[in-house]
Order: sequence, then structure tokens, then C-alpha cells
Amino acid sequence: MQRVNLHGMYRLGEALLPLKSRMAWSESTKLGSLYSKLATARGVFSPFLRSLGKRLTTSKAPAEKIGELLDGLLSPLDDPSADISAAFEKEIDGFEANALAEAIERFETVFAEEAALINAYLVDPKGPYDIGRIVSGAEKTLTPEIQAAMPAPAVDDYREAGRCLAFAVFTASGFHVLRSLETVVVAYLVKKSGKPVSERFRTWGAYAEALEKAHGKPELVGMVRQIKDLHRNPLMHPEDFLDEEEGIILFGLVTSAIVAFVRETIRTPEPEAAARP
Repeated sequence: MQRVNLHGMYRLGEALLPLKSRMAWSESTKLGSLYSKLATARGVFSPFLRSLGKRLTTSKAPAEKIGELLDGLLSPLDDPSADISAAFEKEIDGFEANALAEAIERFETVFAEEAALINAYLVDPKGPYDIGRIVSGAEKTLTPEIQAAMPAPAVDDYREAGRCLAFAVFTASGFHVLRSLETVVVAYLVKKSGKPVSERFRTWGAYAEALEKAHGKPELVGMVRQIKDLHRNPLMHPEDFLDEEEGIILFGLVTSAIVAFVRETIRTPEPEAAARP
């Protein structure tokens, strides 16, 4: 997945359009008179090729041809030891000029057809969450301390939950964010008791009971019971789907629970240390 700068597309057309016109070449055929336009075009086109070139199909070859022609025309100035004044006076061959104009026309025609098929979408805002941040990594919205203390699987699920939320896959977002919380709760119980949590007791009701037996804070127990009764159990029914409002609320609620459990895990001493006089 790659973020695309839409303004880059505008600049691409703006830079190539003057070179497509034969009028630009009739004014003068000296490199110096067209250097600014050629250099600008290459400066815009090269990033375009690097970012989208590998995703192009029918327009890839025409795009690469433009890049080659621009490099060829500007090659006298690419040599650090070149005489700039002499290079600016170099006459541009009419064949090269026509080849670049024709390559731009060819690319424009083919890219217009392919661009209509490129999978580019506008993502609507989701509640208070910045789309760019939850797409690139929702865990980055948490403090560095919380991120560092979260188990790796919990971070992975939280990241996926953010992406699913951004792209309106709300039920999947709820599934992943609850998995992230479950991993965090288990990590807390392990540190609190010094014992692994049996696979037979990996249910939210069992987690709540285990927290009570381990003398966990009442607010942590209450969070688990609330999530179990109002969110986790209903979400597991195949006929239930989260809508946008439910997805946003659940993501925020579970995020608060994750932060609370991770903070408490950080504060909880190891069982051996707690047992020392």
C-alpha cells in the first residue's frame, strides 16, 4: 500500500505539457533556452516513475521512454566537469525533439486509459482519528512507553485494527482490536501470577475471574466484563456486523483498556520480586 500525492499528478501534466507542443521547439533549438523546462520535467517525472512506475502496465513503456529521452537531452549537463556555457549552446537535434514530443503524446493517450483503472480511492474521516496515522500504523498514536511495553502480537493486531477502521471494514477492526486487548490482558495475568494462562481458560469470562483472583484493580475487571458482555460476545455471532459508529466506539473503548492494562503491567513487579521481604 502506498500513499499517492495527488498534487504530483497535477505537476506532472504541468511539466510535460510545454514539451509536447512543437511550438516550444521552434523558438530555439539550443539546450540553454529549454533547460529550465527539460530539467523541471525530469525533476517531476523521475519521482513519478519511482513511485508509480512498477504499478503501470500499458503505459509503463511510454513512461520509461520519456525518462530516457529527458536523460539523453540533459546528459551534456549531467557531467560535473562539463563546460556549462558550451553545453547551453549545444543544438538540440530535431529528431530528439520530435521523439520527446511524440513520446509525451503517446504516454498521455495510454495513461489516460490506464489511470481510469488504477485502484485509487478517497478515504473518509473516521471519528477523531487521523486517517494517515491509523493507516501507516495505529500503534504510533500511543505513547512510546505503551508501544514498547505491548507484546509484539498485540501491536500487530492493533495496527491491523487501525487499517480496517480507516478502510471501513468495521467488524474486522473490532475483531483485531479485541485480539490485541486479549494479548495484553494475558500478558498482565502472566506477570501478576507468574504462571502461564491455560488455553482452556482463554475466554473473557475466565479472564475476569482470573483478574479477581489475582486481586487486579476493580476498574480493570470492570473493563473486561463490560467488553465481554457488550462487545466481545455479540461480535462473535456471524449474523452481527459493526457499523461505522460502533466500530469507532469499540476502537476507542478498547484502546483505553489496552493502555490501562499495559500501564498496570509496567507497574506490576515480577512475582519473585514481590515475594522478597
